[in-house]
Amino acid sequence: MNDWRIIERSLGADVVARFKESWTLEEFLKEHGPKMQIGYYPVANDGSISFKRCRYGDVNKDWVYSYVSLRITEFTPDWIVKNKEYLRVGKTELGDYVLYLNQQHGSWTNVEFPEASDEKPENIFSKLKVYGKKF
Repeated sequence: MNDWRIIERSLGADVVARFKESWTLEEFLKEHGPKMQIGYYPVANDGSISFKRCRYGDVNKDWVYSYVSLRITEFTPDWIVKNKEYLRVGKTELGDYVLYLNQQHGSWTNVEFPEASDEKPENIFSKLKVYGKKF
């Protein structure tokens, strides 16, 4: 049960500001790799609930483990390779590592403003009344 609380707190630290440190996946692999492995671990005794974990290293080094953010719904080696530029590893205040999808990942839409004109915009304050008085 104690592990579950640590997992909750680690996965709750999904916001970059809550990490003490953060690396791109490539930077993290350079320091702790070169290999990365993924796995699912049961939480419930019957195996009905599991969480995702990663480990980094090789046989000549101690393995470094990380939790995986709940926001990463697809979790396969192919998906990780395809999206590696958007993945980061953060270190929480508790010292746990979490693999997460960079918050800036996504698409942007331009906001188009109309061309400026010489007409003055309507004064919206002229329509406001405060305590029965006009501005």
